[in-house]
Amino acid sequence: MTGAMATERLTKRYVAALGVFSLLALLFGTLLTVELDRRERDARVINVAGRQRMLSQKLCKAAWAASSAVEDARLLDNLDELGYTAAEWESAHAGLRRGDPARGLPGNNSPEVERLFRELEPDHRAMLGAARRLVAAGRRVPPDRREMTRAVGTLMSHEGAFLRTMDTIVGRYDREARTSLARIQQSEWAVSISFLIV
Repeated sequence: MTGAMATERLTKRYVAALGVFSLLALLFGTLLTVELDRRERDARVINVAGRQRMLSQKLCKAAWAASSAVEDARLLDNLDELGYTAAEWESAHAGLRRGDPARGLPGNNSPEVERLFRELEPDHRAMLGAARRLVAAGRRVPPDRREMTRAVGTLMSHEGAFLRTMDTIVGRYDREARTSLARIQQSEWAVSISFLIV
């Protein structure tokens, strides 16, 4: 009778240990999946934010090329490039702020990143408006060169501030991603140690 009770107690311990092993393995797998998803999402956000700097420079370059183009065909090519770049730039900006599932952008920014985006908004709006005015002025017959020159001046005067703030945003995204991943990795270590203890 005593041997049967001891065997039953031992069996219950084995079952309990196996249950804990299973739960810890499931938890570790979940944490690993969360970490991989987080890395992928953070990489996309940082990549798009970094690309915004390049697009703003491309926008200014296309604007300058359009305003200085002499031939009509060249002017129209530059205006097309400017319009396409402005649309891409605006779409990515909206995705970073409000999310874009197609690009894998969650749009759930921290209060600090949101503050930086609010700080950036006047420069972004001024540059986008100037790019649109330049395209409209360049498509007039004949092109309104004076308005085109003013639009280029607006773009150039806001580009430096936009780039500086975007640099800060990219740096902030990077720091937040590292902090979040460090927390996930600490949880993984805790689960691993618990697994070994059990």
